[in-house]
Amino acid sequence: MLCPLSPENQHSRFLLIPFLKKIYSVWNGDCRLRDKYGDEVMEAFEEQTSVTPFAAILQGRQVLPADYWKEFVRLPYAIITAGTVGAYLAHPFMQAGSWTLHW
Repeated sequence: MLCPLSPENQHSRFLLIPFLKKIYSVWNGDCRLRDKYGDEVMEAFEEQTSVTPFAAILQGRQVLPADYWKEFVRLPYAIITAGTVGAYLAHPFMQAGSWTLHW
């Protein structure tokens, strides 16, 4: 098995560096918040939240408001969704049009 840092295994090294940077960033952010707000506030915050997405909601430590869906029904989201669906549906026409190009 190759060492993750060996020159023959560059893809693992390429993925390892951003992962380590993210771990350091989370730790550093927690330290800065703890220094700013104190241990008592951070302990209360950590009891209500989770690093894992949606874990605090599934465990019942946080509750979504009744109108949470209104956050997603906004004009920018509608424009991006319409553009994405439009590009997906237009793909056959774009492919057919590319056959007429004589590059």
